[in-house]
Amino acid sequence: MCFPEEPMSHAKPTRGLKSRLSSFGNDAAAGWLADQRGQTEQAEQEYLAGMALAESIGEHRVFRFMGSNLAVIQAALGRHDEALKTASEHFAHSSPRLLYSHFEALRCMAEVRFRRGEIEEAERLCRQADELVSSTDSRVSQLWLGPLHMEILMAQGKRDEAREKLSAYQALVDDCQSPRFTTEAARLASVLAT
Repeated sequence: MCFPEEPMSHAKPTRGLKSRLSSFGNDAAAGWLADQRGQTEQAEQEYLAGMALAESIGEHRVFRFMGSNLAVIQAALGRHDEALKTASEHFAHSSPRLLYSHFEALRCMAEVRFRRGEIEEAERLCRQADELVSSTDSRVSQLWLGPLHMEILMAQGKRDEAREKLSAYQALVDDCQSPRFTTEAARLASVLAT
């Protein structure tokens, strides 16, 4: 059996790739955390950095995931036309065969449409996203979609339907025990109680 002189030399590119791939998670998490802290401009920069890295190594799914979330950030910054263009581009490249990537593109497009005041279209997209994951065990997708969908229903004056969704959402949140979504469920319950 023959061994190379530098047995780990073949692993160097793999280590670099592993480092770059873990950076995706760092950029996505940093973008999300910055957004949660109200640092929207910082969130935009984190998503852009992650997208540049993803594009540089041809990781299309990560690029599209971050791009969809970037569109939400752009809408939050009041750049609604740019947000719609970004969301539309990433949505156009999503595939229902990639269930969770397609879900995320739908959810983000719905939020962009909602922030643009296109409430009926936002609701249609939420219903489509809900149908996509309702037959799965994806609690995370349902946790993220629930508040947006209820906000849209309330904006349409469909408070009874929003209350029905809230009841199911609270049960999901109780089961998952997520502090972030527990707070969100309490906020929505307060809003719907008035």
